[in-house]
Amino acid sequence: MRRAAAQGERNGAEDRPTVNRERTVSQTLFDKYGGFATVSRIVSAFYDEVLESEQLRPYFRGLDMRRLVDHQTKFIAALMGGGRRASPTRRWSGPMPTSTSMSPPSTRR
Repeated sequence: MRRAAAQGERNGAEDRPTVNRERTVSQTLFDKYGGFATVSRIVSAFYDEVLESEQLRPYFRGLDMRRLVDHQTKFIAALMGGGRRASPTRRWSGPMPTSTSMSPPSTRR
């Protein structure tokens, strides 16, 4: 309550912040953090680090990493609110990972 008073927000005799019910949030996280280019850069950097790991590299052996990065970028962009606005040709449309697809190659059947 004191924080509201310190910020100059008062509601009558009670020290409660004033709520602006007309305020809308029009900017998505996708927009806020730079759109598709930023998401793509972060996902690419993540997989660069993953492939440098001796423990994680076997999970990705034999996979088309370019395709995987593209799919993950679309997926994260959609989660962040990018959706169709990101690009009509860059939408997540792939399958969700399964426990079998995420197991190391030595344990796959």
